[in-house]
Amino acid sequence: MNMELLTVDDRVDNGVRFLDRYGPDGWRRRIDPSVLDIDSGAACVVGQLYDDWEVGQAELELRDDTDDAVFFGFYPAEDGDAALLTASWRSVLLGFCAPAALPRARTEADVQSWQCGWQTAYGMPWTEFCTAPKGEGDDYCPEHERDLAET
Repeated sequence: MNMELLTVDDRVDNGVRFLDRYGPDGWRRRIDPSVLDIDSGAACVVGQLYDDWEVGQAELELRDDTDDAVFFGFYPAEDGDAALLTASWRSVLLGFCAPAALPRARTEADVQSWQCGWQTAYGMPWTEFCTAPKGEGDDYCPEHERDLAET
């Protein structure tokens, strides 16, 4: 996946949507923004939710390579990225900015086989693709399966 096409805020938006769907109930209230540190296994978003990065990685079924963690804004893509990720997560958690409407990727080639891939204008430009997980036995995420059923 071409991570340089996704901004830090894009990746955090993807992580928020992922945790909304797969994270523990009330996950936002369980993170202390004042101690949040993406570079720390215990103080990062996943570490605070599951008391440890590795436990959270297993619970959320994030792949061992860092692609999932980077895509969802849980892990820096490059040096210097951690401070920007931490600041973006804090902004969302403190309510200074709202996450985007849906997770997204910039090009169709960035959409993985388990992701929706729907090219949509639901809060996104037409040049972006939904990266929400597909529904069980569905070709698209549940949001877009409903759209197809209604047409």
